Amino acid sequence: YRVFDVNLRGPILKPVVAASLYRSHTVKVNEEELRRLAGLFDWPGGATAERVGELFRFSAAETRLVIVTRGEHGCVIY
Repeated sequence: YRVFDVNLRGPILKPVVAASLYRSHTVKVNEEELRRLAGLFDWPGGATAERVGELFRFSAAETRLVIVTRGEHGCVIY
């Protein structure tokens, strides 16, 4: 079972991020990281749920659970 805690910091290596997303059963990402992933992979939509949907479509081979953390507002599990 593989979990990918995105933690985008510094330079982003798109092939590494893509492979990690594709191979992970669970992805944990905050709202800002999700926005950055959407820009990196040209995902349409601006709402969190739309971006999560794109993440599921992108990594359909493995990902079953996406956790979007929202700081003091908790998290949303998809």
